[in-house]
Amino acid sequence: MLVLVLVLAAFVGIGFVEGIVIGIVAGLAVFAINYARLGVVRAQGGGRAFASNVMRPSAQANRLEELADAVHVVRLQGYLFFGTAHRLLDQASTDLTKPRAIPLRFLVLDLGRVDGIDSSAFACLVRLVEQAESNGFEILLAAVPAPVARLLDAGGRSLALATFADLDHCLEHVENRLLGLAGGNAPERQALEDELARAFPEPERRRRLLAYTRPVRWQAGETIIEQGAPSDEMYFFNQGRIIANLVLPDGGEVRVRTILPGTVVGEVGCYLDVPRTLSLVAATAVEARAFDRAAIARLRAADPDLCADFHAWMARLIGERLAHLTGHLAAEITGEGRALSSPGS
Repeated sequence: MLVLVLVLAAFVGIGFVEGIVIGIVAGLAVFAINYARLGVVRAQGGGRAFASNVMRPSAQANRLEELADAVHVVRLQGYLFFGTAHRLLDQASTDLTKPRAIPLRFLVLDLGRVDGIDSSAFACLVRLVEQAESNGFEILLAAVPAPVARLLDAGGRSLALATFADLDHCLEHVENRLLGLAGGNAPERQALEDELARAFPEPERRRRLLAYTRPVRWQAGETIIEQGAPSDEMYFFNQGRIIANLVLPDGGEVRVRTILPGTVVGEVGCYLDVPRTLSLVAATAVEARAFDRAAIARLRAADPDLCADFHAWMARLIGERLAHLTGHLAAEITGEGRALSSPGS
């Protein structure tokens, strides 16, 4: 309404052409002010709310839980210009430099839904990088769109930031860095033994359980589980790296998970006797122990107490994964889409 009054006054007092120019400028100013009020933060939170899709042994997962406050993820959206960028910088300067029980090590900016960025927003990003260097944390960029990538390239050495194809790969890199800094990378061949010891502290009970399994191996590139195939066994992985893919109706594939040694896969399909929902491919040479339904039946008949402990272990693993998934959904849907000045995750 005020814009209309201003334009009308310009028509009367100055002239028609001048009134049009003033109206356009006033309209653009109102648009910029209103757009700046919109939240450019789609979601944000720490390592508990955002984690990679890497399935890790419990020792590593627990260590990452302890180090969750060392990571902060901000998922941005819309167009970043002087209004939104300056507000974001001010909030980040206030919140990310606050004292923490664990110092912030990595700030991840997910740009997957950013439409573009202007030069003033780029200058704000440079200032944020300078603050990161002075406060001892790194900035990583995920899913950088082409317009932003061109601007980053034009910035040259003034903004040498690590970029990643998507948020999942970026978070995997961050987690590996944290585990490396914390000494949390257990030797591959020890990972399964450590996981079994968590559920079966007595070596004799572990030996009896593994007696019902059989060794299996795959070479890099071989299919371990094919999507849609019958589910008659689960696998305890003790060496190698596995990629879980979702095969789309058009024949394409999407990486869903990366699976590391010390983990168990296929247990849900084995219990429910439903077709496999994902395809598993060996990224490297893989060694595992296969445990099928017939072996479970023999274990139940011969050693019911050990079988009950095995089922309790499986229930805990499934519960932990469900809690992990629920945390992701909560962060995506309800819990974390707030301004940086809001309470932390």
